Amino acid sequence: MSNPQRLHQMQIIYSQIADRMMLRINTLDRQEFRFWLTRRFVKRLWPGLAQTVAQQVRPEASHSPQARAAVMEMMHESAISQADFNTQFEAQAETTPMGLEPILISKARLLPMKPNLVVLALYPETGPGIELALDQHLLHALCKLLQDSMSHTDWDLKLQLTESITTANSAASIEAPINSQWKFH
Repeated sequence: MSNPQRLHQMQIIYSQIADRMMLRINTLDRQEFRFWLTRRFVKRLWPGLAQTVAQQVRPEASHSPQARAAVMEMMHESAISQADFNTQFEAQAETTPMGLEPILISKARLLPMKPNLVVLALYPETGPGIELALDQHLLHALCKLLQDSMSHTDWDLKLQLTESITTANSAASIEAPINSQWKFH
């Protein structure tokens, strides 16, 4: 794995014409990356993001799925309250290493690195991708950006973090060890 990019800003814009979300990322070293996210991709990515957020809730913090969901919701609210969603996206990057046109993302991988740090790797069908280092605050901010963007689509996706804990079918998968990987192709 290469050195993950350190994020400065993220933005998600829905394009009604393309019926895709454009994820724009500015890094601390003033590079900008642009990616297209399809409905299919977001639908497949969300369970991994929700599971990664759920793993931040210590098992001893609560005993029931409802209590764990409440703790996770409080963690989410706390993390996003510290994020800056008001500052305009800085569109003055020094370089665009992957080009000006957004890259269509078809594969993803979430790699827990240490407590409260995960690497989100995004890849097109062919060619190079990007690895993004997400601390707890950036992970929650990305989830909120995706959730907020849903209101501009007609994708009929419900991106809820707590559903991954309260749904009986996924309760077992949340107990996965912190060093487990999540990926899809």
